[in-house]
Amino acid sequence: MKRIRFTDFSLLGTPPASYRKTHRFCSMTLAAQTPAAPQGPMLVAVSGAPAFQATLSMKRSVNAEAGLILYHTDTSYISAGCTDGALSLTTVIMGWKQEILLPIASAATELSWQLQRSEAGFTIALSTDGEPPMSVGTFTLPGSAKSVSFGCYGANHSQTEATVQITGFTYHHTP
Repeated sequence: MKRIRFTDFSLLGTPPASYRKTHRFCSMTLAAQTPAAPQGPMLVAVSGAPAFQATLSMKRSVNAEAGLILYHTDTSYISAGCTDGALSLTTVIMGWKQEILLPIASAATELSWQLQRSEAGFTIALSTDGEPPMSVGTFTLPGSAKSVSFGCYGANHSQTEATVQITGFTYHHTP
């Protein structure tokens, strides 16, 4: 299996107001009212590995939503995002949408999303501002048996510009 590198990530969805990507860093400026994925900007890569672990480190400005997405199509995806004082979880399976907004005691701007793929499905965890990771959940996504697109997204629900930065990425196959 091919090892995923940061250069393998591609921008999908509506382009951000400005965008800069190098081989290890990405910055997106989001216009006011930029929607969340999949309509808003997503940076995704494809993995065909049956088991892997990935970590995406991100920074977000106040008012921005920054999150992790597992993407199959616009009608089948799972996203988990962090906003000011809330964790947003969206699952869309064959067009059926479920959204959950959970209040959290943190307005963290430094995020570390962990994704683990195994036979049981996908496990997502979040670490904020250097704290120990908290489990977001374990999920299955129809259509992802052979490969999955995964990555990050940014959204802005405010009336002013906001920024999301991807500051680090690790990926490795697991047994």
